Amino acid sequence: MEAKDPSRGRNPDGATQARVARSSALAKIAEADPDTTFEYRSRLLNNLASIDSTTPCSEAATKLERLNLTKTLGQTKADGLVRQLFDMIDQDRTAAVDGMVRLVDNLTDGARASLQAVLQDSAKHMPGMSYQMLRRFGDVAD
Repeated sequence: MEAKDPSRGRNPDGATQARVARSSALAKIAEADPDTTFEYRSRLLNNLASIDSTTPCSEAATKLERLNLTKTLGQTKADGLVRQLFDMIDQDRTAAVDGMVRLVDNLTDGARASLQAVLQDSAKHMPGMSYQMLRRFGDVAD
C-alpha cells in the first residue's frame, strides 16, 4: 500500500513524478523561447495539460508525461522569432528587409513558393513588407 501525504491526501511519489514532468516540460518551453516568463510558461503548460492546483498529483503527472509538446514548441519558437524580427524592423526597417531578402535567396524552390503564397495571402496585413518581399520574387513591378 502506498504512503499518502496526510496534509494533502496525495501520494508523495506522484507529487515527485508531477514535479519532474512539469520541470521537464517547462524547460522545453523555455528553450523554445527564452524570452517567455515563468508565469507564461506555467499557464501555457497548465492549459495544454488541462491541470490546475486542484488536480491530484498522480493525474497531473500522467497528463504532463503524455503531453505532446512538439507543435506547441514549434509555435513558441516561431513566436519568439517573429518578436525578434519585429524588434529588428523597429530598429532598422531597411536592414531587416535586406536580411529577409538574403534569407529568401537561400530558400529552396518549394520553401520560396510556400513563403510567396503566405505573403500574397497576408499582403493586406503588412502591405509594406509584403510588397518588398513580393518584389523580390518578381511578382510586382518596380
